[in-house]
Amino acid sequence: MEKIAQFTQRYGVWIFFTGALTLLLASYFLDSVWGVVFFVAGLLIVLIDPAVHVLGVRQGALEKIDRGLLIAWALAAAAFAFFFIRFFLEAPAAKLAEEGALLPRLRLALLFLFLLCFFGAILYRLMLGLSFSVEAHANLTLEQQRRGYLVGSLYSMLALVPALALINYAATLRNPSLDLSPGYFSFSENGRSVIRSIERDVQVYAFLPDKQLVRRRLDAQTQPELFRIEDDIRTMVDQLPVANPRIKVSYLNADLETFNTTEFGNVSNGTVVFRVLKQTMTGSTDDKPYVERRVYITTEKDLARFEREVVRALVFVASPQRTVYFTAANGERYGLPTTQRSLASVEAFKEQLRFFNANLRQLDTSNNWPGPIPADADALYILGPTLPFAEPARQATLDYLKAGGRVFVAVDPEGRENLDWLFKELGGPAYAYKRANLTNTTVSGVLVTDGLGAHPIAEDIGGGGLRRYIIAPLMGYFEERPASNTPAPAPEPAAPNAPAQQESSEQAGAEEQKPDTTGTPAPRTAVGTLRDLLPTTLLSSTYNSWDDVNRNARRDNSEPAARYALGVAYEKSNLSGGPRLVVFSGVDWLSERYLQFPVENVNMPLATQALFWMTENPLAAGLAPEERESRSVQVTDALKFRLILLGLVIFPLGLTGGLALAVAMYRRKRKFVEEAA
Repeated sequence: MEKIAQFTQRYGVWIFFTGALTLLLASYFLDSVWGVVFFVAGLLIVLIDPAVHVLGVRQGALEKIDRGLLIAWALAAAAFAFFFIRFFLEAPAAKLAEEGALLPRLRLALLFLFLLCFFGAILYRLMLGLSFSVEAHANLTLEQQRRGYLVGSLYSMLALVPALALINYAATLRNPSLDLSPGYFSFSENGRSVIRSIERDVQVYAFLPDKQLVRRRLDAQTQPELFRIEDDIRTMVDQLPVANPRIKVSYLNADLETFNTTEFGNVSNGTVVFRVLKQTMTGSTDDKPYVERRVYITTEKDLARFEREVVRALVFVASPQRTVYFTAANGERYGLPTTQRSLASVEAFKEQLRFFNANLRQLDTSNNWPGPIPADADALYILGPTLPFAEPARQATLDYLKAGGRVFVAVDPEGRENLDWLFKELGGPAYAYKRANLTNTTVSGVLVTDGLGAHPIAEDIGGGGLRRYIIAPLMGYFEERPASNTPAPAPEPAAPNAPAQQESSEQAGAEEQKPDTTGTPAPRTAVGTLRDLLPTTLLSSTYNSWDDVNRNARRDNSEPAARYALGVAYEKSNLSGGPRLVVFSGVDWLSERYLQFPVENVNMPLATQALFWMTENPLAAGLAPEERESRSVQVTDALKFRLILLGLVIFPLGLTGGLALAVAMYRRKRKFVEEAA
């Protein structure tokens, strides 16, 4: 026991450090059996040092416990206390996003106290161990000292090999990454909090180029700038399984065609695919068993929004199935009779929504429409009504919006519904729908545009080699008028025939009080008026577009060219979970008619992104794009060679030579002094 006590006196700091490191790392994996095993093992290793000293005093091997050891153990105990208090005070992402919230500041203070006590305990215990070693070394003979040096060197060499192998295995298994530039290539605390909250198994496929192979291929489709930022993307993607072990990452190369093309379809490098198996196939007629969302990144500019798009994609695919209702009593495209389903149908769009785990339901006279929108509606779609909405249908739609609902409207220029009753209830510039035959091609009524506005719906469209073209046949436009000075009306009482809608609003208010980090759609937040919903132009035509009144596919002098607003999105910026509205001036861009044009387009991505935006969780929506103050420094092949030469040859040889020269000069000087004496 005496020898064991002396050993722990000298080397107890390393025993404590090993146990503490194991304990702290294992605390993040307590949801697994191995995590609990390593946690218990780390705790036992930490207790070796105090246990040996206590037993040594009781058995007479030690006179007393040194006061310095008590101080070191007290600092260690305080460090663990601060760490686990902070660990169990895991802040919800909603609280982290609040400016000036108390909980994030408290966690930051606990982190500072933990680091202060932990490193203080390590340094204090190291100084005590050195003092014990010096005292023991002074009592040894010269022969014992030489033998101790030899044995210590041998043990060090033998322990170095398995230690390095273990560190390498652990690093390979967990694949950690350190961002030494302050947060430049890492997820923010808010982003990591949302990622950790994902409770579904997510498979991530990142399509990135292999530099050594792709650059020799003449038919490679990878954009040149992607080669420069590939390492930056890998650094970000590699952090996903570290933040949440339920996320699995695989890397593929689209240019080498080493994957199943039928599984991914048209894909190019710079695409990151997120997939989650569907929990239910209710309302889904597609043969895909998973929900998928893609993020595109091809340029260095895309890195600024990469974190937000990744978090939004993870939250969306991990969310439960969304219920989407379609009106079908006023000649809408959703309820077209079978005999009329030709180019005017929207079957491809419906299949796309089902692929994204949407449960489609119809609103018509069979389920008491017009009437209150069902309480389980995550979104309401009105696609090309040809007959005007009756007053009950209008009021039900407005009540749904005021209760925090999300509505997608596509107007049919050939129909008789112009949405004037809806626009007069909204705030900002007053819009009026104008029927037209907009054209900018050699085919009358066919519009091709890339005029996507600065809006979250359009942020992630056009990446991955996709061309930002929207095929928009048979489109009208929205004419902007000065904002009305009419004061906002007082909140209207709930309709007596809409108890379900009122109950939905009350439930939504109750849900909002509890921040949700599971990825479910944002709870509804009721509003008294829609005047606070402000518009953002989402889609515009090109400047050479005109209203082809005579349908001759030529712009006459009486048909001036202009830029027309084709899509507008409404929201209240400071109301989380509030109403959201998207309106488009045509419906055929969603129908089978646009499919007949052999032009690479993003019609479907634009339509599905509108669903993502309307129903996304506010935690993911609240993540702001990362502000990058400086450009990343790329390491070229020449610079890599210089670093390798300096780090592996010049610096080690120079350091060894310098130390050898210093030792030789010292010994020579000492020998000269001894001879002179």
